Amino acid sequence: MTLAAENIHLPFVGKVRDSLHGTIAFTEAERIVIDSPEFQRLRRVSQTAFVRYVFPGAVHSRFEHALGSMHLAGLVFEKVVHNQRRMLEPAGKAHCEELSSTRPLLQALQGNYFHQCVRLAGLIHDLGHPPFSHNSESFLPTWKEFAENISQLNLPEWMEEPLKSRAATRLEERVRHEIYTLVLAYRLFSRFPQTFSGEMIRDILSILETFLLPSPESALTRFGLQSLLHEIVSGEVDADRMDYLLRDTRQCGVVYGIFDFERIVDSIAFYRASTGKCHLAIRRSGLAAFEDYLRARLSMYEQVYFHKTSTACQGMLEYAHTLLGGFSLPVDPVAYLALDDSSFHAFALTKANSEIPEHAFGLRLLRDSLYDRRLWKRVYEENVPKQHAAFSPTLMAAISDTLSRRNVPHKIIENSTTLTRFVPRGRRADAQNTMRVIVKDIEGQRSLEPIENHSVLVNRLDEENVIRRIFVGRERMDGSDVNLSEVHLLVSSFAGKA
Repeated sequence: MTLAAENIHLPFVGKVRDSLHGTIAFTEAERIVIDSPEFQRLRRVSQTAFVRYVFPGAVHSRFEHALGSMHLAGLVFEKVVHNQRRMLEPAGKAHCEELSSTRPLLQALQGNYFHQCVRLAGLIHDLGHPPFSHNSESFLPTWKEFAENISQLNLPEWMEEPLKSRAATRLEERVRHEIYTLVLAYRLFSRFPQTFSGEMIRDILSILETFLLPSPESALTRFGLQSLLHEIVSGEVDADRMDYLLRDTRQCGVVYGIFDFERIVDSIAFYRASTGKCHLAIRRSGLAAFEDYLRARLSMYEQVYFHKTSTACQGMLEYAHTLLGGFSLPVDPVAYLALDDSSFHAFALTKANSEIPEHAFGLRLLRDSLYDRRLWKRVYEENVPKQHAAFSPTLMAAISDTLSRRNVPHKIIENSTTLTRFVPRGRRADAQNTMRVIVKDIEGQRSLEPIENHSVLVNRLDEENVIRRIFVGRERMDGSDVNLSEVHLLVSSFAGKA
């Protein structure tokens, strides 16, 4: 899949051949990032982790996905600027204020600086992923643990204070991998002050995470561009999602994630809201392609990412984590960088005492899931419409209690499919979806309307589901086998199927 870029001005110094996008060019600043230990580690972090147990071709890494995200972020940025310029020509053409007020911003966007910042944000967006991608996020430290060590990270005040503020309200929650991305990216950029100025570092990181504010002097602040550039890299129709859907689809050998990328990016532009912030907009003619993209994403989660086999591995890792005392991955960047898919088990061994039965059992589960594909079995599943999930009857607790009384190791895993983060019309009175649809009247006058007024799919409530599953171990902690046939009969009796 290739898409020709327009008006490329960045000084590219090299290129790499990608299986999805063809030739990807890179600048000197991007070469520095790619060659860094922080980025090279992504070669050893799988993109889809245990999905390879179902789809053997899914052995690609976060490394190539990050390169692809950089490439697509640059293409989307160029297309947004190009489409906006065409839409606003000629200068005297009448438009609504939210569109016409963007005309002064085009000059700032047409330079190299923001183009480079957006590409770099796409390149580094996954630096902080733990081993096995999302499957080991339960091993990340709590915000309390993170806050206790934050002073040792040598972060600037504009990073440290917002992180402390977030920690104060989330002490028992696990930090997200995106927080590690910020820490590792700052560490990387700071080693090359001649290439990455202090203001540039702050701009790139604030594009990644909008709770970090650009400096008051930054053009991001003056022109209200932070939200717009963030949406290009990590929004609802963004470079990250578009790359991983197309890449994972190809690697898995399926068709669920295919959508018309070119039609989408040919249709997007931006507007300036009354708040002064800029956001993405899409022409009415591009909505069908956008909705196909949403359906493709939903299908990939239902058919690939939440497949029962890879979800069983997630359950085994989380169960083993509890048995091993709930240890956390290190906050220290150097120690964290040493962890990847190949070193994770060795790290867990340092946290375990094989003389303790719970620890020994936890280590067996890690080996079963990481090396031997000796996986737990799904014995029960509920698929509930998300809109009814909170009050729908469920047998999960009753089955779990019975299995516990019989000393059967098991884990409940709940996954939730989502069509879009946009809020359907009427679901909440305070819904403020930022994406707008550009419509044109018979006289050629363009105006903006909320996306929920035009997209049938955004307003659908019945396609999103909560998937609850119970997975059961093959053996107990003492080594005795679990009779899975008896477990199935027991569960069937609960479900009224016996």
